[in-house]
Amino acid sequence: MPYAPAVAASVDRIDVTTPGSGYTAEPTITPSGGGGTGMAVKANLGAGGSIASISITTPGTGYTSAPTLTIPAPTGTGGVQA
Repeated sequence: MPYAPAVAASVDRIDVTTPGSGYTAEPTITPSGGGGTGMAVKANLGAGGSIASISITTPGTGYTSAPTLTIPAPTGTGGVQA
């Protein structure tokens, strides 16, 4: 699991636990599940093209468990998926 969302009806924090590497642009992260709706997030890149953090741009509502965040693999060769 590359992240650990904190849940309390809306998502208020995402901790990156597996940042990956080799991202040359911020990947589109897709939230799903968790019983809620409306969550939107944005990846913030760090050193080596890793995902340094994930900002919550819209927390959503109605979450009863942690949603799943789908993060695509980096493009090109040599990258490691977050």
